[in-house]
Amino acid sequence: MLETFMNKTFNSITVIFLISVSYAQIFFSEYAEGSSNNKYLEIYNGTGQILDLFGYAYPSAANSPDVPGEHEYWNTFEDGASISPGDVYVICHGSADEFIQNECDEQHTYLSNGDDGYCLVQGEESSFTVLDCVGDWWADPGDGWDVAGVSNGTKDHTLVRKSSVQDGNYGDWTTSAGTNSDDSEWLVFDQNTWDYLGYHEGGNPDDVYGCMDASACNYNPDATIDNGSCAQEDCSGECGGDAVVDDCGICDGQNDTMDCAGVCDGDATLDDCGICNGDGECDITDLFFSEYAEGSSNHKYLEIYNGTSQTIDLSGYAFPNATNGANNEGSYDYWNAFDAGASVSPGDVYVICHGSSDQIIMDECDQTHTYLSNGDDGFCLVKGTENEFEILDCIGTWSATDPGNGWDVAGVNDATKDHTLVRFGSVVSGNFGDWNSSAGTSASDSEWAVFDQNTWDYLGYHPHDFGNISGCTDPAAGNYNPNATDDDGTCVYADVVTIQQIQGTGDASPIEGSLVVTSGIVTGVSYSGFFIQDGVGPWSGLWVYINSPAVVVGNLVEVLGTVAEYNGLTEIIGANVTVLSSDNSLPEPIQLLTGDVGEQYEGVRVSFINATCTEIPNEYGEWQINDGSGHVLIDDRLSELEISLMLELGYDVIGIVDSYNGFKVQATDVSVHYVEGAPIAVAGDDLLVNYGDVVILDGNQSYDSDSGSVVSYFWNQVSGIDVFFGEPESSSLSFVAPDQFTTLVFSLEVTDNDGLTSLPDYVSITVGEAGEIPLIDIVNNCSFSEGEMIPCDGPYDLSESSASQCPLYAQSLITSGVIIDYFDITPFGGPHSFTLQDAGGNQLDFVVWPESSQYQDGFDITATDLNVLTQEPFGLNEVQIAGSLDVYCGNDEQLDINSEWQITVEYESDITILNSSQNVSPTAVAGDDLFVNYGDVVTLDGTSSYDFDGSVQSYFWVQEAGIDVFFGEPESPVISFVAPNEFSAMSFSLQVTDDLGATSTDYVTIIVGEIGEVPIFDIVNNCSFEAEEIISCDGQYNLSESSAGQCPLYEQSLTTTGIIIDYFDITPFGGPHSFTIQDENENQIDFVVWPESSQYQDGFDITATDLNVLTQEPFGLYEVQITGELGAYCDDDQQLDINNEWQITVEYETDIIINGDTETCTSNGDVNEDGVINVVDIVQMVNTILGSGSDNLSDYELCLLDLNGDGVINVVDIVSLVNTILGN
Repeated sequence: MLETFMNKTFNSITVIFLISVSYAQIFFSEYAEGSSNNKYLEIYNGTGQILDLFGYAYPSAANSPDVPGEHEYWNTFEDGASISPGDVYVICHGSADEFIQNECDEQHTYLSNGDDGYCLVQGEESSFTVLDCVGDWWADPGDGWDVAGVSNGTKDHTLVRKSSVQDGNYGDWTTSAGTNSDDSEWLVFDQNTWDYLGYHEGGNPDDVYGCMDASACNYNPDATIDNGSCAQEDCSGECGGDAVVDDCGICDGQNDTMDCAGVCDGDATLDDCGICNGDGECDITDLFFSEYAEGSSNHKYLEIYNGTSQTIDLSGYAFPNATNGANNEGSYDYWNAFDAGASVSPGDVYVICHGSSDQIIMDECDQTHTYLSNGDDGFCLVKGTENEFEILDCIGTWSATDPGNGWDVAGVNDATKDHTLVRFGSVVSGNFGDWNSSAGTSASDSEWAVFDQNTWDYLGYHPHDFGNISGCTDPAAGNYNPNATDDDGTCVYADVVTIQQIQGTGDASPIEGSLVVTSGIVTGVSYSGFFIQDGVGPWSGLWVYINSPAVVVGNLVEVLGTVAEYNGLTEIIGANVTVLSSDNSLPEPIQLLTGDVGEQYEGVRVSFINATCTEIPNEYGEWQINDGSGHVLIDDRLSELEISLMLELGYDVIGIVDSYNGFKVQATDVSVHYVEGAPIAVAGDDLLVNYGDVVILDGNQSYDSDSGSVVSYFWNQVSGIDVFFGEPESSSLSFVAPDQFTTLVFSLEVTDNDGLTSLPDYVSITVGEAGEIPLIDIVNNCSFSEGEMIPCDGPYDLSESSASQCPLYAQSLITSGVIIDYFDITPFGGPHSFTLQDAGGNQLDFVVWPESSQYQDGFDITATDLNVLTQEPFGLNEVQIAGSLDVYCGNDEQLDINSEWQITVEYESDITILNSSQNVSPTAVAGDDLFVNYGDVVTLDGTSSYDFDGSVQSYFWVQEAGIDVFFGEPESPVISFVAPNEFSAMSFSLQVTDDLGATSTDYVTIIVGEIGEVPIFDIVNNCSFEAEEIISCDGQYNLSESSAGQCPLYEQSLTTTGIIIDYFDITPFGGPHSFTIQDENENQIDFVVWPESSQYQDGFDITATDLNVLTQEPFGLYEVQITGELGAYCDDDQQLDINNEWQITVEYETDIIINGDTETCTSNGDVNEDGVINVVDIVQMVNTILGSGSDNLSDYELCLLDLNGDGVINVVDIVSLVNTILGN
């Protein structure tokens, strides 16, 4: 498909209308709404010159816009962002796949879920021109917009702009999207298609992109558009190279000639303990942490060093951790095991990294782990089991007291936060849990060297020489490095300034970029920083950006850091915070009108009185108030609202002014505005009544707070089954309870003799008991209209107003359905989660928390007979459950009734298996694959086979492949035999049958002896399948379990030999170098070599070795012997074609041996090998002589041209060729 797409691009004829340096050629070239967070926007620059993105933006509207046709969020590009001519700029989600991250130029969290419109614009928020759009800002399209006739094309798809498109759609999304593949500007691909990411073919076919600087080493005299690629030669003469002269005067020497003492050509060496010129006396007894990094974003890792003389199997080790403060003093919160089969060689390291780390880290990473430290999470390396272990080493502690941002190390505050720690080579063992001694109080008594964030120079090996560390050596400097031995003149000293001096009186700080010390009282705290304020009035507040700040409101703090601007907000970054005192009074908030919020109040406490709620909270917790002077946005970043907001009601709000490309107020206190002297409505206590009861609601307890009198009442039914209750303006009312379960909610407002009206008071009446309720009635129990938002209070609770309209919420009830799915969230601190479905396809989750959970009572379901419900296949067991109806609203804090209801089940007795819709098949267990020696007695044991809902009644063994052996009674649960005296890959199947006749089959492979070299023919035909029988695969890259059992060489390491007849370079598309070899009978097999940079498979850069000759035409010359693991590439049909889909993966250069040229050459005058000897051959020979002669020719090419066999191509060979043609 890629080839077709590119051919269409190159063959297209386009006309571009230039409007000076026109933005007509700046547009979205690609869009992806992938699985999980794999989302991005790609922008193409076809202007012919570098495009500064200052003055451009990509505003968006989410779902249903507040004001149709207007954006909701103004998204600007990062400072300094630009696009080279002919290049693209990619905006991606911060947690997107590494493949996307490698092309990403800027991260943006709130990319489209399919129904969010994004536009590319030029100008300012108040005045801009729309250049291009994906989606629109008019209305919620549902799941997504249709594109090229594909329903919901912007949802779960990748869109690529056709090469014929030369400008944006200027907001005309409908025309751009089109109605079919012919009239659309877009090609629609399946979800997670990223093949076209990072480039776009567009522009005038006559344009030639290249370097137009004549002084550059890659100057292109034919270029018509400079693409910013100009480069200079490095010291080695390589154009665009990065070689520099090292400290010893050697080009690209990288100080290799410098010894550990820093002397060029010196003879000082590191001893076995990592000490320069040491005596080698050390005693390393076990593993310990050698390096730790808490970098920006997800650039985090732990490195473990094996200083012993033997390989250590990590199956008996683990790296448990406590988060923030441990749940229980001195104990871990999470047990983290090493990957199965993990080991570390002597003198080597084992690296555990975050799965979204930088590629430099990923290249050294041996195991990924998502929940690495944020600075205040203590990790220990232990030996033993989860219940009994010894601590070898720790970074941080398992104290129940949270250290704040992190632990101090070597005198560096919060060094485990935003730093890299490297163990000194003199350390020969772990700290056995004594972290304080290991961390030390200064560089002289610490076991660790502390480096700046994102220092990864020492990753992947240990120990290191720290005899020459450059940096600031002045302790008074803001960037003091206690490990530095050589002051490099980079010391920076902070200025002591006030918050007012930092803010200045303009939009940006007058001292942006300066290192400063300032102080103030903490007025609001969030997960990513806090606000401080010094005094009252304009320009007195400031935001301090720091993850997980260890401060509380009322602290007086001193802050050391750098002044920065971020999307219009003045802030301190890289902060070092010192708490000077606590429990200080907060500055009084300045009372403002809602329309008066501006730059001067940024970071300042403000208040609004009796401002009307004009918009209730959206999915981001943002809502609006307006007191008549203009609206202001209110956010919940600093607090969770304890109040259910109602439109058109007046509120008093206290908060802090924030800015993100526009002002908003982070609320710290919200209350309904109370009018002095207004009456108080009292609707009465909540009631539980039976079906048909007469219910009386009495409002006569309402009163007037200023000794006046209540003169009128007004009742309103808010939710529940409608009932007739007579006159709503009576002080009391009555009605007959419905004859079915429901929760009724009524409100009461009263008015006094001065005409003042109370706030509403609410009363709930629960009618009957919930009993068993069908799934559909639970899912649809709310009284909201279709499409209406159901707001939540955080991820786990409905808001008060929503709860009043969902009568089953928080009720104990019973329902039933078939379990169709199960997910174990307990490794992440969550529950066992099941999905129920009824006959109509309605679904509901129920959860069972483990007994150990700190969040919810529960039981260990996997230790009971109910464990069968957690096992595949699903869709068999119908259950009746009893529990409380809860919600999981997710981060958008809105309830999706179709997928976010969940029932919490606390007791084993509350789950009843009603029936299984069919017999559950047994599970055959033939045992682990075996490697045995010639003549060994081999025993195969099938007694671990089991049946969930019955019992295994019979066994049957069959030998599927390999040299035939006698194994006795095939119907025995255990068989044995003597291994043959020659190499064989044997495969056996075990079929078990249960008491209802259901069967199951498992396979086991026994490798006898060592494989050695295997002919290609035997590899291709190693399976025991009959001709034309399908060999099934599990996806594209693995045989199915049943197929693998009948192909004994699959996944085995083996050696074979053949002639290379073809080569294909797949590395530009993230793949390997692929070769095809053939034996003398034309049996073929592929082998692949992955580049060293690959994230998928270990390998080496074959094109940088002498083996690169194998990648060059002509093929058919070289016979090679290769060693590697036999795998399969089954393609999209998920079936193995044995004739062309086997492939051997070769990991090491030494595993490819060239046996020599296998094709013989006959010098008969047919130089060009076209089968005819004529004047064309003379011309080719003459051209060769006039060119390079015999130089740079392969042996084979030399043979063809050297007719007289003297090793030289000259006029004598021409004469011989002429005579041959003339027949002389």
